[in-house]
Amino acid sequence: MTKIKNISFALAFAATIGALGLYSSPTQVFAAALNDPRGDSTNPDFDIRGAGVDDNGDPYIRVSGDAGGTTSDTEGIIFGYVFFTDAGIYAVTSHGGIEDSTEVDDDEQYHAHLVTLDENNCVTSIEEDGNAVLHNKRVTVTGTGATEVNQVLTVELTASDDGICVTEVFDTA
Repeated sequence: MTKIKNISFALAFAATIGALGLYSSPTQVFAAALNDPRGDSTNPDFDIRGAGVDDNGDPYIRVSGDAGGTTSDTEGIIFGYVFFTDAGIYAVTSHGGIEDSTEVDDDEQYHAHLVTLDENNCVTSIEEDGNAVLHNKRVTVTGTGATEVNQVLTVELTASDDGICVTEVFDTA
């Protein structure tokens, strides 16, 4: 009987220590980071190396080249860093010809939107939401309220009379 009590005590002690360790240690609030191999996009500015949610709670993409190093000055051509998050789909974009953001003076500069896509990867709604921060090799979108990044892409979209649709995916993670 003493042996059973000792085993029960040991199991209860271990469970208590485990529970204390769980609650007293810092817990990871955000989803695990996404990783991607280098060199699987021809343009290093769109070659995703990793992505996730940083310590400030902001979704980010890390690229091999310069974040925002390639911009679009061509009307109808849009370059984007796209974040599929638990708070919606955010796109940090650069495009020429259409001024649709108050975040920047010239929409060739990267800026953020909250978007909805249909089954053909065409934009069905677009809102001015979030703020784009591009620095060195990192694209961050702030002000989203997102806690998870499920997928990221670097893309080219084309705007035409039929709408705005993804026409090329440069990289994904």
